[in-house]
This record gives sequence, C-alpha cells and structure tokens, in this order.
Amino acid sequence: MKIALASTWNPRGELPRIERLSPQLNALYACLVVVVPPDTDTALVARLAGVTGVEAVVADDWTLARHHAVRHALREDVGAVHACDLDRLLHWLEVAPAELNDVLAQAGQDACLVLGRTEQAWATHPRCMIETEVIFNRVFSHLLGSDALIDFGAGSKLFSRAAAEFVLRHTPESWGWAIDAAWPLMLHRAGWPVAYRAVDGLAWETPDQFLPTVAGEDVRRELAAAWDADAGRWDQRVWVAREITRVGLEAARAWPVGGA
Repeated sequence: MKIALASTWNPRGELPRIERLSPQLNALYACLVVVVPPDTDTALVARLAGVTGVEAVVADDWTLARHHAVRHALREDVGAVHACDLDRLLHWLEVAPAELNDVLAQAGQDACLVLGRTEQAWATHPRCMIETEVIFNRVFSHLLGSDALIDFGAGSKLFSRAAAEFVLRHTPESWGWAIDAAWPLMLHRAGWPVAYRAVDGLAWETPDQFLPTVAGEDVRRELAAAWDADAGRWDQRVWVAREITRVGLEAARAWPVGGA
C-alpha cells in the first residue's frame, strides 16, 4: 500500500538531516508533505522543496498546519496517510528504522493507528511532559473504552485514506493544532476501528535540535533537567495538555457514542 507522509516542521536546524535521510524517507513513503510556518525563510523553503520527494507547503495559519499536511497528502494516489511531526519522525528513523518500517506495514489494518511511547521512550522525556500529558491520556483512554493507557500526544497517527478524508471533512478549524485526541475519538465514536501501538522510536526529539544527528544521552539528560527546573516550561506543558483536553471534549460533545 502506498503511504503519504503528512508532516509539520517548525525548523530548528533539521534541514541537513532531512537531506541526508531523504533516500530512507522516499523508500518508506510515496510522497513527503512538509508544512512549515508562514514566517519560514524563503531560502530555507526553496532548499526544502529541492529535496527529492518533498512537497514543501507554507502554512497560511500555523495553527492549522496539521490539517494542511493531511489535506495536501490526500491529493496523492495513496491508500494511507502517516500524520507525524517531522522532528519526531527524523529521530525515529535514526534510532529505530526497522520499527518504523514495521509500523508502516500495518497501514490499512485499522482506520486509525494511534502511535504512542513505550516506557523506554517515555523515560527520555522531562517530567514536565510526563506528568502533564498523563492527564489527557487518562481522560481519552477512558472515552475510547480502553482499560490500558493510550498515549495520544506523541504526534504520530497512521490513517487509512477514508479515515483521513473523514476527519478533515468533519473537523472545524477552531480545533486548530490540538487534534491529538479529538481525531481518534471522533473516528471511534463514528464507528471506525481505532487501534494503538506503543513504540520505542518516539523518544524525546527536542535535544536533537541544531545537531547533525540524534543527541547523546548526556545532552538529553542536561536538557531534560533544565526543562524541569524552568517553571515556564511547566506552565507551557499544562497549557498544551489543557488545549488537547478542551478540543478532545469538544469532539466528544460533537460525536456522541454511535454518532456518524
């Protein structure tokens, strides 16, 4: 099955890695849609567009970047769409390429495969992310009828083409970027099969910024400690969790159980 990558990317030094990894990316995906913020440097956009297989899209509204990425991906003749934050995907491709390939082999088995983090992957994150994301993960795991905890916030979902078309058709722009839980919940409530898989490759990617490859363990530990010592980071992560929860609950109200 042909799969499109629908990705968003706020550039932080990753372009050389995109160029270096483009052969592997093109081997996995039939097309690579990369949506960047509206203020992205034009020279960088041109260089990105020159990468083999990449369709570089400048978002008019960055809050709708994930919507734009999926919409552009559906212009291609593909059977599935992997919606994934690009910095996360680059890290995954470098540390666990076989796992990523195995995940993509599941395309088409479910309407939506939510990809989350194993305990090993979670252990790479700062506490300010771990403690705040568990809030919406517990809420929406319950609303999806799962006894196990589902990780919605890892920025990676694998959709069948029909499911991707469905969520775009029924998603209001007011939901913005915070559709991490809303899209799977909407599909579940409308009767589509939603599955879950935790992976090692979705480890914390932020330490990789402005580096030629994935960060070493010492860099990761130092950055995680700095984040956890910064009250502003905790405030930011609480806000992120609140927005994902707010939009997810809007989806729950818009799509009662069995709604279609």
